[in-house]
Amino acid sequence: MMNPLIIKLGGVLLDSEEALERLFSALVNYRESHQRPLVIVHGGGCVVDELMKGLNLPVKKKNGLRVTPADQIDIITGALAGTANKTLLAWAKKHQIAAVGLFLGDGDSVKVTQLDEELGHVGLAQQVRLS
Repeated sequence: MMNPLIIKLGGVLLDSEEALERLFSALVNYRESHQRPLVIVHGGGCVVDELMKGLNLPVKKKNGLRVTPADQIDIITGALAGTANKTLLAWAKKHQIAAVGLFLGDGDSVKVTQLDEELGHVGLAQQVRLS
């Protein structure tokens, strides 16, 4: 398999239909002239913040990073693997791009080490398993 083009999107992009339209139009054009596979890695902090606010839960940050206690993991996972991921999949489908959405925890695909104990369940990806 050829090395994929990896695109990292900030979660703020999810708030702009204009930006999403421009992105996916550009991806369609890219795919027409390149055979290289695409991988999109997305953030979604704004989606998480909005959900937390709607649930009246505090959003705490330290040095710009979210503090993630164990009791918020399900909520954060739902926002990222659910809302953010499915939004991007819907845009891919709208532009006739075949896509699959994966969460970092799927298939034990990523090994993570805790970044800072004070941040709780926030980690640094150390190893990615591609097979």
